[in-house]
Amino acid sequence: MSGNKTMSILRQLLLSVTLAIGVILLGTLALSVNAAREYLSGQLQVQSTDAAVSLALSLSQPANNDPVVQELLVSALYDGGHFSLVRLSDPEGKVLIERKSTATATSVPAWFQALAPLTAQSASHAVSDGWRQIGEVTLIANDAYAWEALWRSSLKMIALVVGAGILWAVFAFLLVGWIKNRLLREISDHVRSIGQESPTEQVEARVPELSGVVQALNQTRERIHASVEEQNAKIESLELELNQDPVTGLPNRKYFVNEFRRALEAPAAATGRGIDGGHILVFRQRDLADLNRHMPREFIDQWLRTACERIRGTLKSMHVASPLLARLNGSDFALLLPGCAAPQAMMVAEQVRADLHASRIPVGEGHLCRWAQAMTDYGHGSQAGPVLARLDFGLMRAESAGNDQVV
Repeated sequence: MSGNKTMSILRQLLLSVTLAIGVILLGTLALSVNAAREYLSGQLQVQSTDAAVSLALSLSQPANNDPVVQELLVSALYDGGHFSLVRLSDPEGKVLIERKSTATATSVPAWFQALAPLTAQSASHAVSDGWRQIGEVTLIANDAYAWEALWRSSLKMIALVVGAGILWAVFAFLLVGWIKNRLLREISDHVRSIGQESPTEQVEARVPELSGVVQALNQTRERIHASVEEQNAKIESLELELNQDPVTGLPNRKYFVNEFRRALEAPAAATGRGIDGGHILVFRQRDLADLNRHMPREFIDQWLRTACERIRGTLKSMHVASPLLARLNGSDFALLLPGCAAPQAMMVAEQVRADLHASRIPVGEGHLCRWAQAMTDYGHGSQAGPVLARLDFGLMRAESAGNDQVV
């Protein structure tokens, strides 16, 4: 919708400019035609005045006082075709000789003659014999040639104006296409790049007029990327808090159970070893409450972290495939061994038992803290609840046995 609005504004701007240019061109045409009309009208008046003076001087010569000669002079001037009226009258205004034509410029439309009229006024001059006035000549220039000249020049100016209008229309069409394909597309590309996961290098504006806009988009992209990174870091931190034990850094019970259910649903081929199911080993620190009462909490937390790191090192040295060590609650820990056969699972359990035995610390006076361990197998399609229930029962038996053997 914003693109349509932008284009609407662009069209309004181009329409306004087009109207302004149209008014300018029409005004120029009108002024040019009017200037040509005034110039031709003035030329007709000058032509009539000059010819009247010349004819009057010729008729004023004593040798030309004969009426026959006067008629010859008037007819000769009229026959030249440049005047529509040549008249000789006596001092009282009586017409002596007159030649008159009503011919008009037939090639010029009547509407044009009415729109741009020429003022062909008459010119008069006295004819004298010495100091005595013997008559007066009156001439009106023939405006047919002036009309044709004005019409031809007007047609040329109209063609020029139409040609300029067509050129402007082509230019406006190309301008709209350029703005749409260059300016708007460049802005659209910059805006789309804002949502990219990683910020690209600073984009330079290909059009100088867009340098400010592109700079603002670059700054916006950087701010959005920084905000996204901050939000991702917060989300990652929240995920760690939801799925990780804050003391040992191990996955918590929720994460372990979800992974265990996923392992139950995975086919044998997913383990990469062709073994259906696997084993789970759980171990419990039976004296954790007494340890917390007799020792600083920070010391106990560090001791648990050290014990877990030792077990992780053992699993790595034994090349156990995809083990998952988690803390189920304050005193219970679990080790998921997907795709692990029974002999290897027993070897892992014994090695974990040895690590836990070696990491025991005194509790109270006279004895060391105790661990209870239980292990069971699971198969593809088993239910998580019964498997975990067997492990709880195994831990109870291990606690009742009073030793650290794996049940």
